[in-house]
Amino acid sequence: MVFEQSRNQASHRRPCGNRIFAAAIFWTAVLFWLNGAMAQSDLPSEQDGFARSYMRLGQMYIEGKAVQRDLEKGLFYIRRAEQAGSDEARLALSILPYKFAETGLKKTDALARLQDMAAEGQISALLFLADVQAGSYGDEPDWTQALASLGIAADRGSVEAMLKIGYYYRRGEVVSYDAQQAVTAFKRAEAAGSRTASQELAIFQAYGEGMDPDAAAAISRLKAAKAAGRISALVTEGDLKLKTGTPKIEVDGAIAAWTEAASAGRTDAMLRLGDFYYNGYFGRRQLKKAFAYYRAAADAGDPFGQLALAKAQLAQAQTAKAGIEQLEGLAKSGIDEAGVAVANAYLRGTGVRKDVQAGLRRLQDMAESGSIVARLRLVEVYRSGLRDGYGQLVRTDKAKAASLLKPLLPSLGVSLRLYHELLLSSAMGRLRNPDDLARKLDDLPLSLRHRFFKDLRADVPDLYFDLLRSKLADAGYLEVDTVGWKPTIRAMMSYCRSRGVEKVCASGPFAPQTAEMLSALL
Repeated sequence: MVFEQSRNQASHRRPCGNRIFAAAIFWTAVLFWLNGAMAQSDLPSEQDGFARSYMRLGQMYIEGKAVQRDLEKGLFYIRRAEQAGSDEARLALSILPYKFAETGLKKTDALARLQDMAAEGQISALLFLADVQAGSYGDEPDWTQALASLGIAADRGSVEAMLKIGYYYRRGEVVSYDAQQAVTAFKRAEAAGSRTASQELAIFQAYGEGMDPDAAAAISRLKAAKAAGRISALVTEGDLKLKTGTPKIEVDGAIAAWTEAASAGRTDAMLRLGDFYYNGYFGRRQLKKAFAYYRAAADAGDPFGQLALAKAQLAQAQTAKAGIEQLEGLAKSGIDEAGVAVANAYLRGTGVRKDVQAGLRRLQDMAESGSIVARLRLVEVYRSGLRDGYGQLVRTDKAKAASLLKPLLPSLGVSLRLYHELLLSSAMGRLRNPDDLARKLDDLPLSLRHRFFKDLRADVPDLYFDLLRSKLADAGYLEVDTVGWKPTIRAMMSYCRSRGVEKVCASGPFAPQTAEMLSALL
């Protein structure tokens, strides 16, 4: 394919002047031969094989590899390759206007060329056309057309297309969440040999989303993926064992899976372990271990690791100043979450002197500059209010929260938009019936459903408790018409006992760690 990235260089460095000199001589000779030979050749590509050489030479000039970058020369040779019958060159001339605007090629011509190639059933053209139709290159998104292009590519055997379709329906970002559609797409990809699809299906199967619940089969799918060398399957295995995707919570099994993945360099596993020890959901908080894993992810260049490490440092007086400085540095580099973390520090007085107005000003300035993350944090602050052990820090203002949220909704994506709308409606008392709310939650992806449950606990505790009672009844732990706190809490503890987390839930239904465990009921 065009414009593929070069391979990683060796990690060690040695004096290499002679090699550079030799490489320069080699490439000079190659270019001299290619230019001379191609200029003299008028034979058709199937006989002389020059179409591919034209194409490679065009790439070298376009990308500036081994030669000085020269778009005009690059286009010249790619056009020669197209004239020689190269489909790769046809595709390149369709892609160039989108990836290299300075070529001067027109997107309208490129789009027409792409559509012609897609009509011929060329998979690479269909995949790129789907990206264009999805708005990845600045055009107005047309998701119906994007999914149609991906569907044709999938029917022609493209595993990449099958996976993309599955992700669209699983994430619910641009189309509504649809577990059945996602499972269908991932099953096709799995049948074509994709272990990535096996990992995705394991999650659906463990929770019974779009498939019959079968935790053993889900773990078996992950074992097959691990056997094929997919380290990321270990991360998913840890998630399922700890986050209630299996009949019993397996804390040791989750730690073992994440530790093995972290040892193999997976920064997402390092972050999970850091969060595990930092929050101390299943035992005593262990900051030393948490810092070690956050630092390992940060040292590996993971921006989320850098963010987590900086935020964690606010928890200790001796490291708080360094944490704020790191967060400010990350904010200047364009990571909005870091700026919001600084604002939160001032709102709560975590690592800095408490200054509620300074925190709000920081969020407002970021929001006015276009930060969606900051605006959503303001929505949260005014939706639920902000208080600490000494009193009310920010008064609840649901009307202000609604006015801040409204202009954001079109940019949030289908599922995230629904999530915020449901949470605000619940906070404003528009959603009072837990059964109605539970049905609406079915339209959210699993991860957002769990997050909603925990946020509802903080924002609308009465509705949270009613929803908990409803889900315990659905799961058979409580009689449908039972009312009152004591029977509900007994049912909750019975559920937690069956999951092997009775000690965690003993903190009470409104404790964060309890809500984490009970969210699996959704």
